[in-house]
Amino acid sequence: MVGQQQPVHWRLLTTHQVTDFQQARKIIDWYAQRWWIEQLFRTVKLKGLDIESSEIEDYKRLAKLAVLAIAAAVKAIQLTKARDASIGQTLDSAFDSNELSLLKALNQQLQGKTDKQKNPYHHKQLAFASWIIARPGGWKALPSLKPPGLITMINGIKRFQDIKQGWGLKNGLMYIH
Repeated sequence: MVGQQQPVHWRLLTTHQVTDFQQARKIIDWYAQRWWIEQLFRTVKLKGLDIESSEIEDYKRLAKLAVLAIAAAVKAIQLTKARDASIGQTLDSAFDSNELSLLKALNQQLQGKTDKQKNPYHHKQLAFASWIIARPGGWKALPSLKPPGLITMINGIKRFQDIKQGWGLKNGLMYIH
């Protein structure tokens, strides 16, 4: 008994052989990754991109739509995991040079006047982009609120794509989807 609380006894059933703590930890880590797979499907389905409502009947076109939806969902997951800078991923791992310029310009517009309302991340960290993308997704960027979630990120990515189209027109860049 730790303090006044009863310890939790976990059992994870697996078909993998587990003979020591390191192997058990590996199996637990594998299982934890399953959560992100579930989040991927949630993002592609009704709560996020809603590809089920597509009226596309041609298999090849539907497959292309699914690939694009999964790519967007993966980016949303990447941004969600990076939102606190704990994964140490760089901005250029998810955005091209034109998008980097747009993110920097958006950052200037989305920040408030106080330190609490400013993007706290270095401009080369993916967390910098997470903070920016979450804002048009509906996140208020207040430390007292919980961090932006996956659906906020997917909504922010959708809005970012719209803004990117206008940015491209203004700067003579063509974005063809």
